[in-house]
Amino acid sequence: MVRAHERTAQVNLCSQQELVRLDARLNKAYTELLRQSDPEHARDLKLEERRWIKKRDYDCKLDAGTTDNGCMLEQTSSRADELESHLKF
Repeated sequence: MVRAHERTAQVNLCSQQELVRLDARLNKAYTELLRQSDPEHARDLKLEERRWIKKRDYDCKLDAGTTDNGCMLEQTSSRADELESHLKF
């Protein structure tokens, strides 16, 4: 029988693995968008991304040492979707 703390650890591990996958997707879209951008737009995109990261981290923080994994997954996925929508193929 799986104990509650073991189940929580398993869920957290899966969430972390999914977050790594989504973060890689976001970084790929961000890097490609920077490559496709003129210097002024690239500068603006960098500033926008820094603001987005701070906001995501603030919004998803539950307390000093705890982050809402579901929030991180949702916001990272949404941001990756947004960046991908601006890519030119």
